Amino acid sequence: MHGSSSPIYSESYLPELRMRHWDIYSDASDDDYGSGEQNTLISDTSGAAPHESDAEVDALQDAFEENVLGYRDYGQDELGETLDGEEDQPDGMDGEEEDHSEDGEHEEPESEEGAGGGTQDPAPGGQGDESRTYHSVKKVLNLLQEERLSIGQFLDAVSWGNERCTQDPSCKTQRTNFLQSRLFAALLTKWYKPPRSRNSNKSRAQGGSKILKEFAFRTTQEIYDDELKELDPVLRTAGDSLREHDLTSFRFDEFQNIVCAKAPQLWSTLELLSTTAKQRKRNKKKSPVKGLLLILSIISYARSHLCNKLQKLLSFYFKFKGLAAKAFDGLHALGMTMSFKWTSEAIKVMSNEAMAEVVEMIEMYAWVASYDNLHLRHSVFNMKFDKKADDNAGTAAIVHVKKDAPILGPSINRALQRQRILGMKNPLQHKDILSLAMGSNPQIETFMEYEALRILLDCADFQVGSYRWRKDKLLEPPTPIHQLPHGPEHVSRRFMLRTMHINEGSLEGNKQVLEALQAQLGFKGEEKLKQLGREKIIWILGDQLTVDRIRSLQRSWCQEMNSTDRADYMIPVWGWLHFEMTEARSIHKQYLGAENGVVSLRRAFVALDRKNLINGGMQGNFHEIFVRTLHLLLEAHILSCWSIISKDSNIVQLRDKNPRELVSLAKKLVAQFASTKAMNAQVPQRSHPNPSKKAKTSAEPKKPQYDEVHRQTTMFLRDALQFFVLKRAMKFGDVGLMEALLPLKLYRFVGGRNSHYTAEILELLQCLRNEWPDEVADFARCHTWLMNTTGKRDGFTPADRIMEAGVRDIKDVHALQGPKVDWEYYGTIHPIIPTIRIMSSHVETELKTWTRYSSHTTSRDKAGLRALQTSFQRDKIHEIQVGRTLPKGSVAKDYVSEGLGKLEAAIERWADRRTYPRSTKEDWPPADSDSSDSMGG
Repeated sequence: MHGSSSPIYSESYLPELRMRHWDIYSDASDDDYGSGEQNTLISDTSGAAPHESDAEVDALQDAFEENVLGYRDYGQDELGETLDGEEDQPDGMDGEEEDHSEDGEHEEPESEEGAGGGTQDPAPGGQGDESRTYHSVKKVLNLLQEERLSIGQFLDAVSWGNERCTQDPSCKTQRTNFLQSRLFAALLTKWYKPPRSRNSNKSRAQGGSKILKEFAFRTTQEIYDDELKELDPVLRTAGDSLREHDLTSFRFDEFQNIVCAKAPQLWSTLELLSTTAKQRKRNKKKSPVKGLLLILSIISYARSHLCNKLQKLLSFYFKFKGLAAKAFDGLHALGMTMSFKWTSEAIKVMSNEAMAEVVEMIEMYAWVASYDNLHLRHSVFNMKFDKKADDNAGTAAIVHVKKDAPILGPSINRALQRQRILGMKNPLQHKDILSLAMGSNPQIETFMEYEALRILLDCADFQVGSYRWRKDKLLEPPTPIHQLPHGPEHVSRRFMLRTMHINEGSLEGNKQVLEALQAQLGFKGEEKLKQLGREKIIWILGDQLTVDRIRSLQRSWCQEMNSTDRADYMIPVWGWLHFEMTEARSIHKQYLGAENGVVSLRRAFVALDRKNLINGGMQGNFHEIFVRTLHLLLEAHILSCWSIISKDSNIVQLRDKNPRELVSLAKKLVAQFASTKAMNAQVPQRSHPNPSKKAKTSAEPKKPQYDEVHRQTTMFLRDALQFFVLKRAMKFGDVGLMEALLPLKLYRFVGGRNSHYTAEILELLQCLRNEWPDEVADFARCHTWLMNTTGKRDGFTPADRIMEAGVRDIKDVHALQGPKVDWEYYGTIHPIIPTIRIMSSHVETELKTWTRYSSHTTSRDKAGLRALQTSFQRDKIHEIQVGRTLPKGSVAKDYVSEGLGKLEAAIERWADRRTYPRSTKEDWPPADSDSSDSMGG
């Protein structure tokens, strides 16, 4: 027997197949279709009820076959037509047909173009044709029997089973017409599931279902195997590839598109099997797509361990989400992740590569460093060996690489030392601060006016989205004083260093931290340390306590023998996040007041059900919640002022005013309700509202000749607006505005008795104007205060906020626990946390698990805003009522006015403390001495 190109038609299988076809139509085995079922296939009326007409039976049969079985009766005009109405094409082109010669070799058939075709077999049509069709079929069967051919042998010969039939033009045309017609699909359906009468009680004839199932199964296996081979390159990774780009290159939507294109049959099958018909109609949001893609990834990983793109990503994600080693190995056994051992070894490799990269980067680009204290919890896993408590204090450090920053040359180091000596002899004076404050006040008021305007535009009732002048340039923010550039080329890159088991809470601890940092960054050996002291400048960013201790170390080392031991190359700079937090705590302390105070914060906290804010603090999320509440309170005040200043009780009516009118009203609002001038305008010259300047007491207390409520409300709006002007300046990178606000903040801290930040602001202003060369001062403003990790216009953030985020990642987000987790292990793990942070964000974005944390505005905030507005309007706190007083304990001090009177004494104390002689000697120990390996001699 001749073979076939399909693997299912093997030589051993064909005789059985042909015998089955012959038995079906032989007179001796009619029962293969079931008793009496053969006539059902020939006559549509054999199973009809006696009372039903032939037309009714035909209609029912046609409906059943078309709607249930998926095929229909074909007329004479449709028989032999190709799919989609295309013209008949030969089926033996491009080597598709195989020539079965007697010696078993396959030859290319001749072209079938121009071949003539025979008459097409008529398809069963109406009821009148049934008899003629039946007799024609009987004649054909008799003819086949006379020729000693079964139906199977006949079809095999026509279907490339006979060399002459394969090359015969008539056979070619008939074969092509049949195999490309809809009738072929309908016949397959009948063979697989033979039809039967609706009223029949007999079981359905088996037909060719068993053979077709075997064929479909084997063919489907081949199709799926071929499609999985197409997916192999998509999921395959290089064995040693641990780069961030490679690990985050997997995206579910892109992978789905690739699967649909390269494995359509496999994907459609999985989609069909994963949902029921009811689910496909009912489910509008839930989708099994990601689960199916995971299944395909697991299958590919089982076929080749190099197809592990998703497994690598999930391994690092689960590792740094605290998954236990046993659970990790369980996921690996399921094919979802790499093994725990592989992940641990990969982390060590990535850590070493990260440290090598940071050392390389700081040689090529400008950089700054920051560090902060760290307290880690250690669980007890074995009571016998873990009884002794471990010191859980350590220090985390980050290096910020700034590719857009200029590299300060070796000459700047020497210029800095000379300028320091000169500047120390010329400290700031009170008149200098007054001059700076007066010069910057008009610009600050402009930004306060825009802040008041922005509150109106952001109000839900104003509906700025449909405001017809919403794109007017007058509604845009004022021109920045000095805004930092943004974009991809200005993105700063952060590197976490190895965590150090050193407590930086003391001077000795800070000395050890600085030495460890220098060692990690490659500053080792005599030549490197000499170069560091003579040619380099290292910026250290930190909180106020860290900066103050570094300065104390420099003061204690000021007479050392060389610039390296004196740490002359080091410039400490305090962070603006801690500056903002300190100012917020100052506002909290100033305006907390009593609960019966009309404008006290305590009363607002109770009204908003946020009593936990009454006790101020710096720990946890107190600062974020307090700032959000403070802004809510400011919104309520400003919107009430808008109603008064515009004489419109409804905010919606302000939509009728053009931008020029709104800007004019905003200017009037700040001048009348949020300025020092308005606050003191109603106070007579001899009246002393400031508690620091008390009038002479008399036997009977007299009512003040001004409105205490209105005055304190105005003072609060002034201070709150300036606070949020600073926050917006930091967010959008306006370092010029940040510097312009420093004199006003200085008055606040002096009046609020915050000696630490009083000294820090004086120190910064002194360095910017008297002790730093211009190149150093510009570098400090543009590259140490703020970092932009996104490149967006509003993507700037203080450097110490990034440090705090790194500490949070270590302690909470990517915390590790286990019996083998110690400080050495922390030192290995933490350098790759920036990469892990990006991978975790990538996974959560792909899986959309971050949505549960993305909402911040609550309906309670909106209700609280309206309640506060109603309260302010009822109490008329923005209207002057001479003689109105505040209850005892609710009168807030004016920190700015008090600071103005105390600043001169504060400057004297600061200048005395910072003035000390600095040595300029450059004596280096002999090469065989070890004294140069440590700071401070």
